Amino acid sequence: MAPDPLPANIHVSTHPCLRAKLSQLRSQSTTSSQEIKSLVHDIAAILGCEALAAGLRTLPSGTTEKKRNKKIGRRKEIMFGWHTTGQDPLDVDYTTEAVEPSNIALIPVLRSGLGMVVALQTLLPFSVPVHHLGLFRERITLQPVEYYNKLPYEPACPSSSDLTALSATAPAPVSTNTAVNKAAATLAILLDPVIATGGSAAAAT
Repeated sequence: MAPDPLPANIHVSTHPCLRAKLSQLRSQSTTSSQEIKSLVHDIAAILGCEALAAGLRTLPSGTTEKKRNKKIGRRKEIMFGWHTTGQDPLDVDYTTEAVEPSNIALIPVLRSGLGMVVALQTLLPFSVPVHHLGLFRERITLQPVEYYNKLPYEPACPSSSDLTALSATAPAPVSTNTAVNKAAATLAILLDPVIATGGSAAAAT
């Protein structure tokens, strides 16, 4: 019997290096903790590149042009259209770009997700907060059970501008407050490498 087709929102990577490293990770001969840690890091980096390419976009990074005064060694900022111009060591101007959205959070599912954090932090061009979520599978029902939750939640006073819900925000406790969770990220990246039935990943989202 043919397996059921995967949901449309699931992407299966076909990257040759990832598949090779995944084979090494699954091998019985791979027993060194250092080697396992290195392979998990590399796999997370490849997956992160593919996921971030699909979930992020680049935009001009600002509205100022920065020029260096060589004589006094200081930077002079001049308003210049809708983008920022940088200057490389050869004094060639270029338009700088930034990642959107800029409000991103990493959410590793304890404890296996911790091995993916550094790889994602290295890929992103700026520092991002890390919020931990602990889940385990109950032995009888096989359902995910939450035992640790450090996701941010700061309810705000409802206002006309706050009543529009943000998409792709980190999960928050159920509340009668309809205001936007201002502490939540615009984009939450869930790190959960151990997916058997998908229960923990579904519960985390």
